[in-house]
Amino acid sequence: MVTLPQKPVSTARQASMRQPRVAQAMAKLARQGKVTGAKSSKISVRVDPGVFAAAAERLGVPESQVSDVINASLAVAAAPDRFKAWWAEPGEPVPDDFELAI
Repeated sequence: MVTLPQKPVSTARQASMRQPRVAQAMAKLARQGKVTGAKSSKISVRVDPGVFAAAAERLGVPESQVSDVINASLAVAAAPDRFKAWWAEPGEPVPDDFELAI
């Protein structure tokens, strides 16, 4: 039996495998043509270290992988989501088919 070398899995991909929500968000954004596949945009921000650490932990990405934490966080925030759409519209009733994920 021939064993082919395994392609290394990126930290972001590992996180998305552990966090289906990140993978779903990336898939939704890709279907909308919003994922370029390039990491060419450079940003400089100041963040609360506790919030950053909590995001990294929740995403399952080491804090040292700053770009992966930010990309995964932005993907989850940017992906279309019916709950987020409902939440943003004050006064709108909860949809009849809304299910609380507990």
